[in-house]
Amino acid sequence: LNKLNSFRHIYYEQKGGYLFLPVFIMLVFSFVAIVLPMAEQNLPHKFLWLEKEVWLAPSDPAIAQLFLGAIAGSCITVLSVVYSVLLIVLTFASIQFSPRILTSFLKDRVSQNTLGLFIGTFAYCLICLPSIHQGKEIFVPRFALILALFLASACLFVLIYFIHHIALAIQANYIVDRIARETEVVLRNLFGQPFSGAPCNEEPLVEPDGVIA
Repeated sequence: LNKLNSFRHIYYEQKGGYLFLPVFIMLVFSFVAIVLPMAEQNLPHKFLWLEKEVWLAPSDPAIAQLFLGAIAGSCITVLSVVYSVLLIVLTFASIQFSPRILTSFLKDRVSQNTLGLFIGTFAYCLICLPSIHQGKEIFVPRFALILALFLASACLFVLIYFIHHIALAIQANYIVDRIARETEVVLRNLFGQPFSGAPCNEEPLVEPDGVIA
């Protein structure tokens, strides 16, 4: 029973922490990077329409490798720079306002999804690189390259939204509002009924005994 409770505690901590969701997204992207080039190579007649869309993805193997390498390098570079600066900002904000800022950052779904998208795109591009063949048998997974392009565009837009989200999250009014909402949830779970707010009528004033009017 103690081992079962410890496993549940580890699962709960990882599920609510900063590791579970980004790693899950990275594994999904890695699986897609393995399956998609194999399907494109084994079923070429399903992807004949890509021959007309030359502008979306390069057909030359060397350029395709540079394409994936540039996306992978950009993702990991932007991620390392942004998160390094962000940790410094959150540290100063936690000293100024409350240490709960770091805890809320670890549990924030936007932060977890952003990290998962960047490391997932990085892993996707790295895994797709060996599928590009040169020499006698030239093979370029065009659809996989198009998906890498869309993932890179998604990383750009998500990064802008992530910076905006963090800029709002470290403001004092947002922190107070979040603590109030968390307190209401705790009160509802403690008393077992919805929080009804302040009473409508004031309670009558009862003077203690021994007070001389």
